[in-house]
Amino acid sequence: MRILIYSYNFLPKNRGGMEKFIFSLVQRLKKNHEISLLLPKRHNICISDIKTYYVGEIFPNYNRENLSRLKLLIKDLLQLLSNIISTSIVLPRVLKKNKIQIVTVFQPSSYSTLVNFIALLFKKRTCISLRGIEAEANFFYQLSMDLTFLFSRAVIINSKDLFDRYLKTTIIPRIFFSKKNTFYLPNGVNVDYWKPDKTEDLSKESDLIFVGNLTDKSQIKNKGISFLYEAIKILRENNNLILKVVVIGRANMYLLKKMIAPDIEKYFIFYGFLENYNTLKSKIQTSRIYILPSISEGMPNSLMEAMALGMPCIASKVGGVPELIEHNVEGLLFEPNNPKKLAELIRLLLEDENLQKKLGINARKKMVNEFNWNQIIKKFEILYGKL
Repeated sequence: MRILIYSYNFLPKNRGGMEKFIFSLVQRLKKNHEISLLLPKRHNICISDIKTYYVGEIFPNYNRENLSRLKLLIKDLLQLLSNIISTSIVLPRVLKKNKIQIVTVFQPSSYSTLVNFIALLFKKRTCISLRGIEAEANFFYQLSMDLTFLFSRAVIINSKDLFDRYLKTTIIPRIFFSKKNTFYLPNGVNVDYWKPDKTEDLSKESDLIFVGNLTDKSQIKNKGISFLYEAIKILRENNNLILKVVVIGRANMYLLKKMIAPDIEKYFIFYGFLENYNTLKSKIQTSRIYILPSISEGMPNSLMEAMALGMPCIASKVGGVPELIEHNVEGLLFEPNNPKKLAELIRLLLEDENLQKKLGINARKKMVNEFNWNQIIKKFEILYGKL
């Protein structure tokens, strides 16, 4: 098959869970299919056996936090206009030249809407791959989401309730989406790479580890780092339990101190973004517990990787997390926005090494048996064949 994939963010510039997923998907699909990538020009990457095309941008990178509302509006409008012009020129040529059959966009946006709209004009099969939704969305973002779905023939979701959660937020009447073909395809994890090292060679250097980018207000809120802060504070003040908590990922310290607490660095050790996966694996495995306190998730890749490493995990019961973890079997679950319960589970698990071992073994087993990338890629190929 000849497949075009569009994503606003891609490796290596912006590596989060979704970006890692897209990269892994592309690498596996290219073995049996002709894959073309359409990306913003700021990425400038080269992947063997992949045809890559770029959409021009007037402002490749600009700091949204430091701009006034008027300047931000002007820049956003100019960016959108340049994207519309560039996409309208580049995309039709790619569709014709490469004889594209299927167009897949990742995450809804005004840019994804444009790509799907042009693809439909050229009578191509379009689909949106939804890997998660924002906990809160303003009117314009919600409208762009709705329009992306409107111009998609099919919807791919990675957690079973994701499309239903989206429909509760839509501005456009739900009847327009009621007959959309929806396919559940969970994320995959490379269990051959994300496998535990010999435990006898590892010494535990930290009590908890959190992995996730915390660079803007949306990420800081959605990742639930404030509730983890409150939980650690409760354990310190009520139980005299001083924990070493490691945070991996890009972090905006100015925003974190402003939104959570000025003394946040007393409770967390910020290592920043780790480019090397082996270093990341080592940091995860030398911690006692992996923690995910999010208030909004699709199917978190970082949690799946930790589970594949055989880590005991505590995660909030959001998005696709309950599909990965059954409480007290592969990990421990708690309702989001509940730092007291989170503190209770952290103390419980730290004090019970047998439970840590049981959860870790079961977590690894589940990733191998149900979420192995080798199984997931076959499901994607079957789906594209149906489209």
